[in-house]
Amino acid sequence: MAENLAWLCVGLFPICVALWLPIALIAIMGGLAGLAADRRRKGTMWLVSLFALGVGACMLLVLVRNRFFPEPSSTPVPVYKITDEAAKPFLQTISQSNRLSLGFSPIPPDAKVKIYEYGSEVDVYISVGPETGWGEYTSWHVSIAKVNNTYKWVGESEVHAGPHRYENIYISYCTNSKAIQPNTLVVEYRGEDPRLKRPNLTLQDVRPVLAEWKKAWAMSTPEK
Repeated sequence: MAENLAWLCVGLFPICVALWLPIALIAIMGGLAGLAADRRRKGTMWLVSLFALGVGACMLLVLVRNRFFPEPSSTPVPVYKITDEAAKPFLQTISQSNRLSLGFSPIPPDAKVKIYEYGSEVDVYISVGPETGWGEYTSWHVSIAKVNNTYKWVGESEVHAGPHRYENIYISYCTNSKAIQPNTLVVEYRGEDPRLKRPNLTLQDVRPVLAEWKKAWAMSTPEK
């Protein structure tokens, strides 16, 4: 009897998802009954009963987790134009910084903006070009701190996508003293171009390559 009940639990598991709680309870009770009936831990009945008990316990845990600890709802982050009112305070802060003198590129007027606020910290993502697939794509991740109801530019990273798959040039600067290289413009390359596969790159090293990439994007289809 106990063995039949355990087999029944295993068979109903993938079918009766809608009856999650009853199936979980039946699996647990059937598994316990099967284990109690075969205390010697021998034969198929013991293995099936143990499996049914495990399945029932997992189902019950999933139910409790989803009921009392649900996943937070995922709300899409709005995408703004740089002229939108919601983006203006942050774009003004960015424009008042010394980013251009450090070597960062001007932000084009057709850029898209996403804003993530975490209390006194704000992350502003700015991008130009397709975010999916391949195409000429440049993005800026700007870190802004809120101090006494005013915003302050504290760092930035600029990424240029190359015409070859997984090829990028990263330009970054951070004023945080806890950063790996604080108050230092860092230029990095990821790809297979032998001209750039070395440490301690500078803007002078990558600017000719960025100009080549711009022509390549305009004239050809990127590699896949």
